[in-house]
Amino acid sequence: GVYELPMGTPLRKIIYECGKGMKDRMVFKAAFPGGPSNSPVTEAQLDTSLDFDSLREIGTGLGSATVIVLGDSTCIVNTVLKFSKFFMEESCGQCPPCQMGTVKLFKLIKKVEDGNGRINDLKDIEDTCTLLKNQFVYCHLLIGATLSVEGAVKNFRSEFETHINEKRCIYKNEDILATI
Repeated sequence: GVYELPMGTPLRKIIYECGKGMKDRMVFKAAFPGGPSNSPVTEAQLDTSLDFDSLREIGTGLGSATVIVLGDSTCIVNTVLKFSKFFMEESCGQCPPCQMGTVKLFKLIKKVEDGNGRINDLKDIEDTCTLLKNQFVYCHLLIGATLSVEGAVKNFRSEFETHINEKRCIYKNEDILATI
């Protein structure tokens, strides 16, 4: 749904009161409070006020204020793979760091999602995000591409490691639960 709420409304209120909570007995896993251009928040961060300063303190942002919510049966690796594909396809190609960097991020995440990843690929993903965030570019696309990936690896590292160790995705790869 579409909701207009005062700045500072907690994410928990938006999900459970406005959005009527999780559907089909799913349990909350993560939310991207600013859409795919920001780091995901965890259950422990749901009471954070949706305002610029509070979100910055926990390493994310308000972005477009599109809240994307994931249930516990949604794969975080597959989710950021979809986000990475979007950023890769939307890069205009004007800035070489963005054009090449979004492709590199997509390929690294795809390798993990496809069951071909190795533990050192997580370090490559983190290093790539760090490098790309410090490049001169003309727009915010490259920064946004790195934030969701970097945050997902930080907050859900064990899920990436499970993909690598099991050499497959253990989830049903259900689509994103809801956009609030």
